Formats: sequence, C-alpha cells, structure tokens
Amino acid sequence: MMIRSWALHAALVMAFALPVVAQREVIPGSGSAAVHEEPQKTLEQVLASMPESMPPAARQAMKGLFTPTRGTSSTEGIAELQGKAQAAAAEFLIEQLDIAPSAFAHAHMMHVLPDIPPIRAEHGLRAMGDAAEPYLITALQHDSANIRANVARFLGRSENPEVIEALTKSIDDPSPFVVLATASSLVRMKAQVSPKPIRKLLEHEQASIRGNAVDLLGAIAERRDSEIIDAISARMKDTELRVRYQAAYALGKIGSPRAVQDLLAHIHADDEKLRLSVIENIGKIGDVAATAPLLRQYERTEDRTERWAILHALQKLRDPRAVPRLIEMLSAENGNAGVGAARALGAIGSRAAVPALIEALEGEDVSVVLSCVEALGQIGDPRATDVLVGLLEHDQLRFAATAAEALGAINDPKAVRPLVKALYRPEAAYDYYQKIAEALTAIKDPSVVPALVNGLRQEPNYARLTAYRALNRLTGENFSDHDPRTFDRWKQWLKDHAELLGYDMKANESPAAK
Repeated sequence: MMIRSWALHAALVMAFALPVVAQREVIPGSGSAAVHEEPQKTLEQVLASMPESMPPAARQAMKGLFTPTRGTSSTEGIAELQGKAQAAAAEFLIEQLDIAPSAFAHAHMMHVLPDIPPIRAEHGLRAMGDAAEPYLITALQHDSANIRANVARFLGRSENPEVIEALTKSIDDPSPFVVLATASSLVRMKAQVSPKPIRKLLEHEQASIRGNAVDLLGAIAERRDSEIIDAISARMKDTELRVRYQAAYALGKIGSPRAVQDLLAHIHADDEKLRLSVIENIGKIGDVAATAPLLRQYERTEDRTERWAILHALQKLRDPRAVPRLIEMLSAENGNAGVGAARALGAIGSRAAVPALIEALEGEDVSVVLSCVEALGQIGDPRATDVLVGLLEHDQLRFAATAAEALGAINDPKAVRPLVKALYRPEAAYDYYQKIAEALTAIKDPSVVPALVNGLRQEPNYARLTAYRALNRLTGENFSDHDPRTFDRWKQWLKDHAELLGYDMKANESPAAK
C-alpha cells in the first residue's frame, strides 16, 4: 500500500509538473544538452519533494520516465516525457477506482473525500482534464467491473462526442452496475440511450438494481413508449416497497395517461407513503379520468395528509366536474382542507365557484380567506371586484395586498381609484406598495396613468416611489424620482397626452383628495 501511495504522488507530480516543462522555450543551438537539462531539473524537484523512505523501485521508475529517447530533439523529448507522465498518472489513478460503485457513492455521501484512494484518484483524473479521457475510454474495457462502472460514471461529465460514442457501446456491458452507470452518464449528457439493456435489469434479484433501472427508464421514456410504461407499471407490484415508490415516481415523470389505472390500483395500499406517492403522481400526469376515483378516496379516508394530497392533485387535474364537490368542501371545511378546496377551484377557473368563494370571505380561518381571495383573482370574474376593493381597507395589510393582486388579475377599471388610494398606508412596508403598483400596472386602462401622476404628491415616501416606478413601467418615461420637479414634469406629460388617454385635466382632481 505504501508503494502505491508513493506511485500516486509521483504520477500526479509528473502529470502536472511536466506540462510546465514542455512550455518552456528551447534555446536554439543548445543541442542535446537541452534534452537532458530540463527533465533532469524536473526529476530533481520531484524526488526532492518526497521523503527519503520512498521505495528505490519507485525512484528508479521515475528516472526511467525522465530519460528521453536517443536522437530526439529537445521539443520531441519533452513532449514524449510529458506523454509518458500523463499515461503513467492516468493509468495508475484509474486502477485506484477498483471499488464497488455503491461504496464509492457512500464515500462521497459521507464526505470522506481525502480519506480513501479512489476518491483521491477521481480528483486527480478530474485535474488532468481532457488529457485523461483517452485512457478512461480504454478503461471501459477493463477486466474489473468496478473500474468500468466508476469510469463510466466519471465520463458523464464530458461533452466529447468520442466519449458519448464509447459510452453508447458500453450500455450492453455484462455487469448491471456498468449498465446503470453508463445509462446514468448518457442521461446526464442528454444523449440517446437504448432502453433494452436497462429493461433487462427490472427483473434483477437485487432490489437496488431494479429500482435504479426504474429511475433511468423514467428519465428516458416518452409518453408514447407503451412497452416501457407497462414494464415500469409492473414494478408497482414489486416485492420491495422502495421499488414501488420509484415506479410511481417514474410513471408520474413520464406523464402518460396510460399509467393512471395502474397507479389507481394502489390508491388503497396499506403503506401511507405509497398512497401519497400514487396520489401525487396521478396529479402530475393530469388525466381527468382520475377525478372521480380521487373524490371517492377523499370521502373514504379520514387522514388529513392524504386529503390534502388529493386536493392538490385535483388542483393539477383542473377538471370542472370536481367543482360542485369542491364547493361543498369549501363551505364545510377549515384549515388545510378549505385551503386546498379554494386553490383547486382557483386552478380550475370555473365562474360557477365565484359566489361560494365570495361567501367564504366571511369565514374566520385566515388561511382559507386568503386562499379564496387568490382563487377569485385566478378566475378573473368582475363580480368579485367590489368585495375585493373592500378588503383594500382591511386592518391587516396582508389581506389588502392579496386583494390588490387579485384585482390586478381581474383587470377591472373600477379598481383603479381604490388601488391608488390604497397606496397611502403610512404603516406599510415596501413590499405592500410593490403589490399595489403591480396591480395598477396590470390593469389595462388609461385611467391608471392620471391616477398615478396625482399620487406623486402623496405621503409616505414609499407611496411616491411606487407611483413613480409604476409610471415608468407604463409609459417608458424616466423622470428622476429624486428631482423635486418630478411632479411638474409628469403633470406636463399628462397634459401633453391627455387626449390620447381620454383624460379631462380640468374635470379631474387627485382621487386621494376626494
């Protein structure tokens, strides 16, 4: 072990010291002396950096590498030495990768980077950069499956087409660990991956290999790959629970409606985590065929976490057929269930839910009320304008700010004056004013500009700054907000553009003054 550590030190020093030697200028006419002089200096530096206890065999091997071939020019000699050093370093470092991939991954996870040779070797290969790639490609044919697997994983950082070609050939390796490492690297490199060798691993005796194969197939499959989807769906009945988790996640990632029924078959599973995973991934797929089964499961279960997951899935499905039942939940539930029902109604966007959402604003649960306000903004029905305008004067600023966002989404000109008036809340922080400004700029109505111009004279300072920035976004004009003449300049701008905006300068005055 001691000899290997000296060799590692020597190989690394040679790999990274010799390129510097090669870059030095060769003095014309220096003859063969220059061939030996620079390598000799480098050799002395390398040997001096090592303790006297370095094995004699290692010292002798180093001297051999630094002896140039007869008859070569100085440049050729240095280049040859550099190549020998790189080869020695790369080949030695690759041999240190002979460790089970799982142990390698565990070492990384435990952050024992300086403690074991394989990880030190990996850092050395990374430092060599492109120079190590030819040796790594060759190592894909190494006798050790551990080395082949770790080299395949390491090469996944490359963008070299030759590396992609070599990895593509290695996908048929007899070792399952090499197949998984190779496929993982090709996925990371966004290269084409043949699913056939990976599918074979779905029946492997080791659960970890089956699970990793499921993960990789989920990453490379497309919605139309029915055979792969069916193969992953079959793993929903795997003897290992973790493989079933991975299969549910992979099916959700692929997003094919073909998998919905297979997932629904496990919605009553004994394991709670598996039920939650099934529900979550049904939501990711977004097939409305799952709406009725999800609603039935909501009625069947008393588990609050599971009910929340179902409401979140319904939010993603956006099926209008769920609206009547969601309205019932909204009026009957508080807490997470009420919030989930309101969010689902907002995502669906059905105007039929507006009266129920408005009525729910009278509730006592703050989170439910705020979710209903957000839902009304998502639906965008002007019937909600008046009640939301009323919330702009709420004692709690978060209600006013959320109502402002919803009014901006509804885009009703009736909200312009109340929104400008809402700027004048001396106790508010900047983010409150920012939400008011965003709401005003979202309303596509000419009356917004004059209202903001009149707001430039108001207190507090945040209100003026917010009005100025909103005007800048709406008009493209950039009068300095620090200039005391800013209001007069905007007033003149408004006068010049009054006809275009349909604004009567004489008939109107500051909405805040009224």
